[in-house]
Amino acid sequence: MNTKVDSLSNDIISRNILNQSSIDYFSWTLSLIILLILTFVIKISFDRHSNTVSNHKAFSNLFFLFSLTTFLIISVIKVSLVLSLGLVGALSIVRFRTAVKEPEQIVYLFLLIGVSISTGANQLIIAIVITLVFYIFSYFISNSKNSLLIESDYCKLIFSSKLTNEKQIELNKILENVNDVKKILRYSDDGEYTEITLGVIFNSVDSINDFKVKLKSVDQNVKLQYITSLAS
Repeated sequence: MNTKVDSLSNDIISRNILNQSSIDYFSWTLSLIILLILTFVIKISFDRHSNTVSNHKAFSNLFFLFSLTTFLIISVIKVSLVLSLGLVGALSIVRFRTAVKEPEQIVYLFLLIGVSISTGANQLIIAIVITLVFYIFSYFISNSKNSLLIESDYCKLIFSSKLTNEKQIELNKILENVNDVKKILRYSDDGEYTEITLGVIFNSVDSINDFKVKLKSVDQNVKLQYITSLAS
């Protein structure tokens, strides 16, 4: 009797697995296309409205790969319970050690995850509406707050060693006398070297070079990285 029950149970499980394995390729393709469109909209929002100090292009170019990866995971989980269990086991050995330092980047990554999950689960209307609402909010926020950041670019200064008090005073005088420097956005001192990120408005390469020459009085080996805040 128990053998028959076990056999019947195995038949039911097998049929359920086979039914789960069927894919509606038209719906899947439509979801994928919409995901790519929404990811492109999110990328535009990040490039135009984000106030992060990091390189916008380098970070946003990864959006498509990130959303496609999440979409793949959701597609596999939705199709087959067996495959989803195997996928969870495989992902458990993956470790991400690169920290996302800026909260705004985390917000965009979470949005990409949410949109990818929604499209992967065929909740297309929800994904479209949330993306549009997010774009509208990011537009108004970028134009109503931190207007200085929107109008300025970023200049990262990396000094070869930790700045002494005398060097810091000398650097402050230089920054105060350079009209192109608008604001100090980030100051980092880990005991070995000092790193400063500035909000700047340089109108030419000559202005950048003149600024670097002035910084040489503080540190001959100072490194200067100029990053535009606007998408080209």
